[in-house]
Amino acid sequence: MPGLLDGHRVLAFIGDDGLGQAVVGRLTKEGARVFVAGPGGNTAYHYKPAEVAGIFDQAAEYLGGIDDVINAVTYWWVGKPEDADKAVWDELTAVNSTAAVVIAQESARRIAGKGSLCSLGCLWAMATSPEVGLTGASKAILGPLTKALALSGAKRGFRANLACVGLIDTPHMRDIAARRATVVGTDDPSAAFDRAVGRVALRRGGSPDEVGKVVAFLASDHARTITGATVLVDGGLLWT
Repeated sequence: MPGLLDGHRVLAFIGDDGLGQAVVGRLTKEGARVFVAGPGGNTAYHYKPAEVAGIFDQAAEYLGGIDDVINAVTYWWVGKPEDADKAVWDELTAVNSTAAVVIAQESARRIAGKGSLCSLGCLWAMATSPEVGLTGASKAILGPLTKALALSGAKRGFRANLACVGLIDTPHMRDIAARRATVVGTDDPSAAFDRAVGRVALRRGGSPDEVGKVVAFLASDHARTITGATVLVDGGLLWT
């Protein structure tokens, strides 16, 4: 049975939260050829803006062209906003904001005609909390950036979409929840993720592969009329 992405050539930027690896796995299962850059090959890595153009060059040479780009990188910082120094904000914006803009620009320039960019956002850029407020603020750029790309590329068939994820059950996200609980002073930080899931409408965390399936769909021809969209992958958490 053919996959959703048979014949697609995909450049994937992945982070260290487990989601990028899952997305790459799902894209591959759906028939895509995927290039993941970074130290040692398919390794989680925080890409700096100055590295992006070279990565596109490597991917285009390896794949023979690029049809789709996935930006699945999020750099997290947990703490009260007033406790962060300039270096924290500089690192957050370098990875989550500036690099995202450069990836978006290179995607629009390098993908000829039809093709797509799908970025992973986080729910806390839309409905945040003090402990991850700076992370959310640095990711908030993705919403308007995605819409602008979608509008500018529409005539030639280039699409841009944003998958905004909530509580996805990975060791990294469980660690983030525990660190948030520690900052707040909540008892038993190790149970913080499970307590948070109790506020999700579906009463469960999402799986990394479920995120991968959403990304694969958005990159596929089945989603060719979807562009400029923010798709919530949060189990209804935003509305509960």
